[in-house]
Amino acid sequence: DDSDQENAGSFNIKEMREQAKLQGYAQQIDQSRNEWQVFATLPKEQQQQVIHALEQCPELITSDYEKQLEAIAKAVPKGLVNLGQHTIEAVLGVGRAAGAVMEYCERSRLDPVGTREKAVKALGEGLEVGLNVCKLSNEYLQGIGGAAVSGDAGKALRDIAWLGQEIDQRWQTRSEAQKVEIATELTAGLVLPGAAAKIARSEKLTTAIAELSRLVGPENRQKLHQGIEKVLDNVLEKVQDKLKQQPMMVTPEGMLVPVPTKDVGRLAESELGSNVMEMVQFLSEDGKEILKGKRLQQEYGLTKKDLMKMSEAELAVLRIERIEASYRTVFYKAYPHLNGTGLEIHHALPQTLRDQLPGMFKAKEIHDLKYLSGIPKTAMKDGESVHQLITKSWTKFLNSNTNPTKQQVLEHMRKLDEEYGRYFVPSLKKGER
Repeated sequence: DDSDQENAGSFNIKEMREQAKLQGYAQQIDQSRNEWQVFATLPKEQQQQVIHALEQCPELITSDYEKQLEAIAKAVPKGLVNLGQHTIEAVLGVGRAAGAVMEYCERSRLDPVGTREKAVKALGEGLEVGLNVCKLSNEYLQGIGGAAVSGDAGKALRDIAWLGQEIDQRWQTRSEAQKVEIATELTAGLVLPGAAAKIARSEKLTTAIAELSRLVGPENRQKLHQGIEKVLDNVLEKVQDKLKQQPMMVTPEGMLVPVPTKDVGRLAESELGSNVMEMVQFLSEDGKEILKGKRLQQEYGLTKKDLMKMSEAELAVLRIERIEASYRTVFYKAYPHLNGTGLEIHHALPQTLRDQLPGMFKAKEIHDLKYLSGIPKTAMKDGESVHQLITKSWTKFLNSNTNPTKQQVLEHMRKLDEEYGRYFVPSLKKGER
């Protein structure tokens, strides 16, 4: 029987043939081609197949073509062999482009120039073929098919969408004169009357570039390519500052604090103490407002320096809690690779609970890493921000339950985790907290 022979022994012969076929095809792909070009020509259904394929085989999401060839071997048992040749070519192209943007967001501080060049190429080539890849990524994340995209595929889409938002936001902060200057630089030599003025009036730079690209003929593609890369490189150079993480150091007390700009070896003890004091927060047990300055002096007759010298027992007498670091510091200390990826830090137990249900939860509980999650600013469900939907649900719950038990509050939290946990970063599974 032929099928028995195909599967005889320790190796699946049919699978090996398919793997060799895939590797052979991948090696023939012209690497000089625009990475988004094939993807842009595919119908919507096949574009979704490309995103799904990258989710199934995240090893293909890398700017390193050699690593992609290695990953092809893993792609066979994951079902990618069933895709058409053009779809496979699109998978490899989008994988490289997405990998470049992810690399930029993760490693920008280590390699600011190299990673920016790759990100510029990745975004620029998508816009060059008239495909607004930033908007497309956002749509996939918001849509039914894209909402569940997770892992590296989900992160790649979030990074692309976030970079697009950053570019457009920075474009909106430019003066009219600056917009005209950028638009003129972008359209130089394209011979498109009125194009520069139209771009200068555009609300979103990414949309304007994608629309411009559809008007440019083959003879001017090279000029357009150079103009796009020059403009994006200029804008992303400014975004670079936002992605950089300030170097951190650990104090003798074990606290993580920013490294001062002066030589640490010459740093006076008083200066280090000042940095530590800025990190520490004090809150009253019955409210979410941080105690400091005038209020602290008026209500307790104390300064923050006085509180810093007190023991936990002494603070407890005053019904004051000491928090060693802000919740953002707690979250990004645990997940440093997520810093600068466009997240909102979500409290599974809202901070407002301390005002509305005084005494039920301590500040240390609410700000504990266990109850913190990242939510991408681009995360949407049914056209509405996921973070906003969660906030509305808590408002409705607390209005309907004016005196809930602690168990009822925790049950509502877990209900929301189950409903929206797939949007969280890192993702959250049912019953995980």
